[in-house]
Amino acid sequence: MSEDILIQCGSPTLAGLKTGNLFSVAYSSRQQLLSDIRKLNHTLVPRGLCLLPMKLMRKRAVCYLFRPALLERDLKNGDARSILDQAGYRRGTMGQCLG
Repeated sequence: MSEDILIQCGSPTLAGLKTGNLFSVAYSSRQQLLSDIRKLNHTLVPRGLCLLPMKLMRKRAVCYLFRPALLERDLKNGDARSILDQAGYRRGTMGQCLG
């Protein structure tokens, strides 16, 4: 995955306007995609961002670029919590919600 794709698909999160962006990206090698994500996270994490592959399909992956601190804050919001409860998300840590 190139930095250009990350910028194109995740610019609102990179700019600090949104907590996160969910986007789909094409890939030819699962191993290469995961390697690219690890490399990108090496740069992103110190800047308060994280990129996770949420679902890997045959030729596409759904990725989530987010700001963990903002996601933690959002998950503590009562209205957001109510929506997530109704949708069947477990209460717990941010990691459990993402899982």
